[in-house]
Amino acid sequence: MLGVLLVSTMPLRAQTITNRVIVDASKAWTGYQNIFDITGNYLTGSSLATADLRASFTPGLAKANALLLQMNTNSYKLDGINNLPDGTPNILLEENFYVDAGTAFAGTTVEFSGTVITNGFPGFPGAYAKATIKEFAAGYAYVGQTDVDLTPGAFFVTRDIQPENIAQYGFYTKGPNAAPNSTDAALTVRLAATNTAPPASAVTVTVDPTQNWQGFLNYSTVGDAYVSGFSVATTDLPGGFLPDQTTATRLSLGINTSTYDATDAAAIGGQPANTFNKPDGSPNKHLETDFYVDVGTLYGGVDLTFKGTVESNGLPAGWIAYAVIKEFGPGYSYVGAVTKRLTAGAFSVNRAIGVGNISQYGFYVYGPNTAPDSPQSLKTVSIFVGGTSTPVTLAASRSGSDVQIKFPTQAGVSYSVQYKAQLTDSVWLTLGSPVAGSGNVATVTDAIGGAGVARYYRVTAP
Repeated sequence: MLGVLLVSTMPLRAQTITNRVIVDASKAWTGYQNIFDITGNYLTGSSLATADLRASFTPGLAKANALLLQMNTNSYKLDGINNLPDGTPNILLEENFYVDAGTAFAGTTVEFSGTVITNGFPGFPGAYAKATIKEFAAGYAYVGQTDVDLTPGAFFVTRDIQPENIAQYGFYTKGPNAAPNSTDAALTVRLAATNTAPPASAVTVTVDPTQNWQGFLNYSTVGDAYVSGFSVATTDLPGGFLPDQTTATRLSLGINTSTYDATDAAAIGGQPANTFNKPDGSPNKHLETDFYVDVGTLYGGVDLTFKGTVESNGLPAGWIAYAVIKEFGPGYSYVGAVTKRLTAGAFSVNRAIGVGNISQYGFYVYGPNTAPDSPQSLKTVSIFVGGTSTPVTLAASRSGSDVQIKFPTQAGVSYSVQYKAQLTDSVWLTLGSPVAGSGNVATVTDAIGGAGVARYYRVTAP
């Protein structure tokens, strides 16, 4: 049976925490040995000194630049149990070299990456090596694991850890034990290692109306030289969630008219009349109207990504809208910003925030202010709220050994088709390359195989 699912093309509202880990010799690496009979049936397991695994950092922990994994030799015994009298292996050994993070990564995504320099293991059915993330429930009840082969070059493995569960990441070798000083005992997997950890975590935020969105207006000369800025009500930007902040499906950003002072003698933002417009109405300043969330130092020292999807951008010439992440030091001393100009489709901006620094994410619209009720003042940018569901109906049909999956797309959005053999599988696998949305129906073909093979499909988008 072929499963067809309804999925959202919009970002999730909740913040996604990603913990990135590498081959870091400064961590507390542990050894564990699982023993299987020669046909692969599990027998027992126990802790083991890392030297007995054989796993070691070189030239030493303090200056490590490589990790060496070799085949186990300490269990080589001609006793008819571990090895037959002629030396033939009688058991298979899984040697685990790993970091136990406890529940520190519970409810997050763990990404484990690194570089394999060489791999001298023969591979299955002989000895082989993998990078792994393992997951356990309370009391170390096994939940599952995600592995990748250690082939020369970069490796990357990721797993979503359920709330309250335990995570371990590292490596394991599996195969028969080897005789000491034999050719097999000299075979080695060599991986690049370091003592410098990456940022402890990464955070992805979306257009979430439940956050505390604020307004600020910066203004410059018509030559774009910065003059000053002041806080403003978000309605004066104008910017706001529709139909309201509680049930929002979209964010609308418009063109500022609240500072239009061609004929108004009243002070605006503490400035005298005609600060922003000349008496004839022509612009005297350029405005940057910011609609943003200030998270203080919450994301100091982490990798911050802000992403979402623009439904439409109807701003006239002379006005530009951006997604932005801004960074400040103590006292809001400006450090820098990253921006992405908003066009219809997906957007994403990313910035590594310095330790102890302040970050803000959101949007700004830049251009001259405009007379109220003028045609230009009615133009807006529409942005989907994170978590807004625009269901995509997958249509699937089978022809021989192929399955065709069809789904509607939106221009500017990148889609991935993913599948599982069983809904209980822990990981969705990606089918082929991302599909660029065009506004038309996309078709992806899966060479699923013969009769009786079933898969469940879904479509994801940023």
